[in-house]
Amino acid sequence: MYLNIFMIKCKNCSSTNFFKKGFRKTENRGKIQKYFCRDCRKFFTYDDGFYRMRNSPETITMSIDMYVSNLSSRKMRNQLKRHLNHKMNSPTRAELQGIN
Repeated sequence: MYLNIFMIKCKNCSSTNFFKKGFRKTENRGKIQKYFCRDCRKFFTYDDGFYRMRNSPETITMSIDMYVSNLSSRKMRNQLKRHLNHKMNSPTRAELQGIN
């Protein structure tokens, strides 16, 4: 995936006056490029739509695709385990109905 540098803006001040300054390591998403804004003097990362997600973008998009294809939650869990070696619990009936 290639990133267009002109799409990136500071989250705090919306400035485009920044430079790359190291990486941020996450457990599931790996290394993420950090940027330093020269105007507000703060660090930020590019929000690609998966900010603060616990799973990788591949796992999330594959799950959404399977949901739209009307796969049951148990079949979705088996597919993710088989193809991405991802452990996930099968949701209980109360979780599916929103009763907690």
